[in-house]
Amino acid sequence: MKKKEISVIFPGFIMILTLTGSVVGGGNVGSRKPSCNRANFDADIYEKCVLPFNRSMAAVDYQLKCPWPTTRQYYVKLYLCMENLANITSCSFVHSTHEVLLKIHQVYYLLCTHMMDPDWHLLVLYILPCIILTFIIPVFFHKFKLYENTLPKYD
Repeated sequence: MKKKEISVIFPGFIMILTLTGSVVGGGNVGSRKPSCNRANFDADIYEKCVLPFNRSMAAVDYQLKCPWPTTRQYYVKLYLCMENLANITSCSFVHSTHEVLLKIHQVYYLLCTHMMDPDWHLLVLYILPCIILTFIIPVFFHKFKLYENTLPKYD
């Protein structure tokens, strides 16, 4: 039986691939994401996300009426900014930003209710045709005797 010789090139090749992979990959082999620094994260959220949102909301008269339809784009930008910061810093998005969003809702969206009833004249316009039809249909059937079901006689 022939004895197989082990080549020195093969283990050396694996070693070189391993080292170059860690160098090219930025040396992240075996390292973890940085831990979340809550104080820095809160400061970054306020500086990078909340302040631009406050500047964009400064021109809106949120004290007089609900600004929601017109300020939706600002709110979405704020939300995405906070989500991106949470992903970058590996902080928990839900727990860290809940307080910020709650404060923003209390300041800017206080006059916005979950559901608003329409004005009374709109309600009347919606309900009145139904009421009128309820009274007209029986009169219409009685006048034209549509309630009698007579079939033609064929002899």
